[in-house]
Amino acid sequence: MSKAFAVTPGKTILFGEHTVVYPKYDAILTTINLNSSAEAQITGKNGNINFLEYKNPLYKMKDMSYSQQEIFKTYEQAQKARNNYLSGGDFQSLSKVVNEDYGFFKIIFAIALTEIDKHLGYYPSFNINFNSNLPFSAGFGFSASLGASLISSMLKAAEIDFNNKKIFDLTLEYEKFQHGNPSGADPAIIVYGQMIQFSKKSTSKPSIKQLEIKNPDLKSMLSNSIIIHTGSADQSTGELVNFVQKEKSFNRRRTNKIFDAIQTNLEQFINESESNKFSTKKYIDFINSNGILLEKLGVVSDRVKEISAIIRSRGGACKISGAGGQGKDKSGALLTYHSNKSLLQELAANYHYKFYDVGFGTKGLITDIIN
Repeated sequence: MSKAFAVTPGKTILFGEHTVVYPKYDAILTTINLNSSAEAQITGKNGNINFLEYKNPLYKMKDMSYSQQEIFKTYEQAQKARNNYLSGGDFQSLSKVVNEDYGFFKIIFAIALTEIDKHLGYYPSFNINFNSNLPFSAGFGFSASLGASLISSMLKAAEIDFNNKKIFDLTLEYEKFQHGNPSGADPAIIVYGQMIQFSKKSTSKPSIKQLEIKNPDLKSMLSNSIIIHTGSADQSTGELVNFVQKEKSFNRRRTNKIFDAIQTNLEQFINESESNKFSTKKYIDFINSNGILLEKLGVVSDRVKEISAIIRSRGGACKISGAGGQGKDKSGALLTYHSNKSLLQELAANYHYKFYDVGFGTKGLITDIIN
């Protein structure tokens, strides 16, 4: 049987964290040159999965096996838990099914096997390898990258034709279990790649618009931005989305004011980026304005607010990228810019944070057959 591979990038969000979950608002996202890769090979027809190796920055596991019955039992439990979440808001029970005994693997495999069965008429068994250098629970898009790479490698190995939309749809289906009420922005940027404007103006299908940054100064500023990893948040993306949803219900006027300001920043950024007069100051102002708004929203930890204030006081720009994180310490990815990049690297070291001097605007999903 053929062996297939899939590679998917990570991402960062320039504008639209949390707001993009709601139909009125957009997000701008770009890929980064950290990635996940998966290999899949069909070994039979019993629907069993042999996970030969799984590696990410914190974990390395080998020889995890899941039977077809085990996979679909967890999938059925997850479907019931998500229905309960949608009807009653019980995200904790959904999160338990997804995370207990690596339930998220089984959900991904069930989604892929279900799609393959539509074409082949049976559930193949697979050997699978996965490797990623993306931090997880940190705003780098690990969850969507994991789902897209595993699903697309399995479909490719089964010699099923698919396009980006199909992988986007299947990855979003998985993200609904992982995050409860995802916007779909992460699967979109990871599958389609480069830079996109993502929106859900209604309950119908989302709008995914490829953006091209033509202004050379803005290109240079993006390429000289770095991401500081402040640590994986204590809360999941779904928990933080739920927090903001409750804030929006109880403090509607205040929250909507923050949301509207973020959307205004996004629209002005797009307009200004098409101008030949996009200055360093404008880029810094846009990023800082968005960062401060997210702090007001309550999704940035005390320590990350502290380092952010220092960066801004020294003429730089910063904002969390992703769902953020609450409490005293960790908020995931912090997108930063300063004309003196070494200053950011020194600050990150002082706070014992890891930094990533990444490239932006890389390709999205890549798949192929391994001969």
